[in-house]
Amino acid sequence: MISEIAARIDPAKAQIACANILVSLGGYAEWSSDHLEWIADALRPVHEGTGLPSYTDQDDAAVEFWEQYL
Repeated sequence: MISEIAARIDPAKAQIACANILVSLGGYAEWSSDHLEWIADALRPVHEGTGLPSYTDQDDAAVEFWEQYL
């Protein structure tokens, strides 16, 4: 379940990342692929230290892990 991932994330880091993402998306009428890269970058501090597989540089095992939560 997605709650298993959420339980591994530092709440303060998640709040900062979410606020940054909201500002980034809300500040533009149209989004580009650059915004997706920026979002991935904003999430790096949140992901760090969770022990979760990479969400950007995935191998087959990482993709399989993330796919189970779709």
